[in-house]
Amino acid sequence: MPDQPHANRWTPFSFHKKERLMEQQTLRAWEQRCTQEEPPKCQAACPLHVDVRAFMAAMQQGKWKEARAVLARTMPLPGVLGLVCEQPCQTSCRRADLDEALRIGDLERAAIRLFPQREAIRPLPAKNVQVAILGAGLSALTCAWDLGKKGYTPVLHAPAGEWGGLLRDIPEDLLPSQALEDAFAQLAGLRVQRVEAPALNRALLDQLSAKFSVVYVGLDTPSLAGGPASLGLEPPAAVTWQSAENTFCGGFQTRTCIDAAFQGRMAAVSMDRFLQKVSLTAARDREGPFETTLFTSIEGLPTQAAAPVVWQDADTVRAEAGRCLLCECKECVKVCVYLEQFKGYPKKYARELYNNLSIIQGLRKANTMIESCSGCGLCEAVCPGDFHMGRLCLEARQEMVRTNKMPGSAYDFAVRDFEASVSDQAALLRHAPGADSSAYLFMPGCQLAGSSPAMVQRVYGHLRDRLPEPAGLLLSCCGAPVKWAGQQARFDAHLQALEQSIIAMGSPTIIAACTTCIDTFREHLPAVKWISMWEILETHPPEAAPVNRSFSLHDPCTARHLEPVRGAVRRLADRCGLALHEPRLSGELTECCGFGGGMESANPALADTVARTRASRCEGDILAWCAMCRDSLSRSGKTVHHLLDFLFPEAAEAPVCATCSYIRRGPGGPDRQENRRRLKRDLLAELWQERAAMHEDTSPVQLAPEVRDMVDQRRILLSDIRAALRHARETGRELTNQETGRRLVCHAPGTVTYWVEYSIETTHMAVYRIHRAWSHRMAISEV
Repeated sequence: MPDQPHANRWTPFSFHKKERLMEQQTLRAWEQRCTQEEPPKCQAACPLHVDVRAFMAAMQQGKWKEARAVLARTMPLPGVLGLVCEQPCQTSCRRADLDEALRIGDLERAAIRLFPQREAIRPLPAKNVQVAILGAGLSALTCAWDLGKKGYTPVLHAPAGEWGGLLRDIPEDLLPSQALEDAFAQLAGLRVQRVEAPALNRALLDQLSAKFSVVYVGLDTPSLAGGPASLGLEPPAAVTWQSAENTFCGGFQTRTCIDAAFQGRMAAVSMDRFLQKVSLTAARDREGPFETTLFTSIEGLPTQAAAPVVWQDADTVRAEAGRCLLCECKECVKVCVYLEQFKGYPKKYARELYNNLSIIQGLRKANTMIESCSGCGLCEAVCPGDFHMGRLCLEARQEMVRTNKMPGSAYDFAVRDFEASVSDQAALLRHAPGADSSAYLFMPGCQLAGSSPAMVQRVYGHLRDRLPEPAGLLLSCCGAPVKWAGQQARFDAHLQALEQSIIAMGSPTIIAACTTCIDTFREHLPAVKWISMWEILETHPPEAAPVNRSFSLHDPCTARHLEPVRGAVRRLADRCGLALHEPRLSGELTECCGFGGGMESANPALADTVARTRASRCEGDILAWCAMCRDSLSRSGKTVHHLLDFLFPEAAEAPVCATCSYIRRGPGGPDRQENRRRLKRDLLAELWQERAAMHEDTSPVQLAPEVRDMVDQRRILLSDIRAALRHARETGRELTNQETGRRLVCHAPGTVTYWVEYSIETTHMAVYRIHRAWSHRMAISEV
């Protein structure tokens, strides 16, 4: 046995946040955890922030026109810069961490050559404001391009033979002279005027500064090679590229075309702000290259060396573009069926939740998303930013409950199941028979008690026999269902009562079979001492004959952070002779079975998909050590055993495929709620020689197999059906079909209204034969 129980092993996470999700500051904090909308490394490294990912996506499909259009969205003079760009983005290519960086520059040149037609650039309406530009190098042309698109009228001044500046020194095979002429034609379409100046000197600058509101000096023009000092200007300031009151400079000490274009663009931004009389420096921290936080996994990707790009051979172009990883994160979406279901990613979902909570009138379209998350935490385990979608959804549920915006029907079944578990009919707290104190308190949890009551009796008997100190019994629920439903006040009240009950028993150590119970204790009741049933069984094992079987092991998601417990389970399985295969998502990365967080109650169809997906990712037969996981996964048709079946084979039940894991384990099986009541009755009678005060409705009800499957799928219990029948008998309020003789009754015990169609058959006694049953998420006041 471990030296110490697990009290205070973890720092509890508090769901009681001072900030509410509806506050924008809280929303921003959540959003910042998700990096999906961050640009890829190549785009962040590009001074102009060309969308390389979208460009590559088009190139992979051979859509040359679309690819060139992507360049033109960001790149000035794309027919020129697309050919001469020195591709600084390539050094940041994520692909380089796998094998070899993508040849981005070659692919840009291929796109320009494969679709040479220049694109139409539509400027904003004319502002009737002229701006002077001294020089005609690439920085000056970029400045003119950007200001022309904004509606200004740039006037270029340059000596004859210097139009294009240093671009004219680039070899013809790389930059054809026709490409430059086409660029000037595009500039003309942007209302850019050209004025031939005999010389570029201080006198001309003074003249232009006096005549125009703002002037740009493009220093990458041969006549201005002397730099700003040759014109009596100060070197341009960082960020703004301002050299004098209304004079901005660019093309300063540039060694590359892309840098010249970048400086021209930065100056154009400053000139626009200068003319609009707004701050020249505000919110410009992400202009130019910056570090992105986007995470892109390359784990498991095959390597593929770069291949030469021959633009005349489209296959080589597509092949190289096909090496692009199209970088994005979505690590959580890759592994979570729930996140994939809603076609987005956490940052987008956070905004949808915020909008959903902020609606005064209208449809709350995000309700289903908020209600459906299982809260398993796998998203946080794989997320570089630790984004926990479950906690976000839980906060949203709590907010909706607090503001009376939560539909009561979403978790109706789960909450009523909780109520049944903690009712006098099913709950039990006792010292061991003959003992007046307890060192331990065995708590099987509501699901093992509801699914396998015989196993609970067997395990408790073993603990009483093997533990050196007395072990009492606690049949109850930890309160997780009401927590999932966002009913925080009710959850807190239940926990307080549960803690007081444990204290009244002398504060024994809880032996918890359920990891959800453990999760609840460690987060919300840190003073309660607990230990896992599996760790106890490892040190006090039952005498079970080893069997030679192999399984895929499924860990419950609430055991994600319980490494000692997971270790004990594996050692116990080994002791039983079971060979285990670990699925790719196992241990800390295990998946939900579809039950947790109220998913099974709020979105049964999604829960079914989650369960089947998890089962499909497990090879062969599955070994579970959580009753709900076993029952949920069994719906896939696979054989799913519980580890207790091999430790206590005399109490094992044959694995069956459950129609609906929440209600039955298989055809003919009783309801979980009825199981819990019978467990209490049997234990009281067997161990304490007491008779339980049971209030069972035993009216004879018959359901054909197909009808039973139907009511299971609709989460209608036999107790719901009997309650409706009892309501009809007591009130006489029912409808009768005169042709068939069938009767119809409705009953609304809570937020759900149940309808039951039945007939009464009498042979030697009256039997209620159920033909149909269904429910509505509404309360019917009158029928």
